[in-house]
Amino acid sequence: MKKILITGAKGFVGSFLTKSLNYEIHSSTDDILNIDRLDKTFQYIEPDYVIHLAAKVDNKRQESYLQINFLGMINIIKMCLKYKCKLINFSTDCGDKFNDVDSYGYSKSLAEEAVKFFVKNNNLLAITIKPSHLYDSNEKDRFGEDAQVWKGRSYPLTKLSLLLEDIINKHNFNKYRVFETRGLKERYSNIKFKLRSLIK
Repeated sequence: MKKILITGAKGFVGSFLTKSLNYEIHSSTDDILNIDRLDKTFQYIEPDYVIHLAAKVDNKRQESYLQINFLGMINIIKMCLKYKCKLINFSTDCGDKFNDVDSYGYSKSLAEEAVKFFVKNNNLLAITIKPSHLYDSNEKDRFGEDAQVWKGRSYPLTKLSLLLEDIINKHNFNKYRVFETRGLKERYSNIKFKLRSLIK
């Protein structure tokens, strides 16, 4: 059975995936800035895949975002290269412009660029997932608030879990790819656009 290491396993998404994915799951709450500790974890588990969710989301100190979200990403990449495991990087669809004032979005964009760099130059096997607003079976988001499902702005964790299993089972990781999840509203808009194009 494939071994999956999930970083940030105590978070909203990580805690759900540890229970829902049908693999040998190993949860990690290691400090991703502590590369010696990470090395011991990777050496012990020898994962086939790493689902990287650990990130700083809410912090007033802007440097914390860069330290954890970018430098921490570099450490995870180094471990994936050393132990020859495939990386599933979770990024964000908010603030993904380098000139964006959102420190979280900026740091995650830098992390995603680092992944692409190591894929191109060091043969890192990786993909990136950019999820929309995620919600659980109770239609609550990570803050415990009601997800605006009826507006089509959110994406269920159950579907995310199925997407991950599909990627792990079918994607060969020979080519870098970004997977974007979208709410129903965006998907219906795309369908309408395609229908209009066909009618014309």
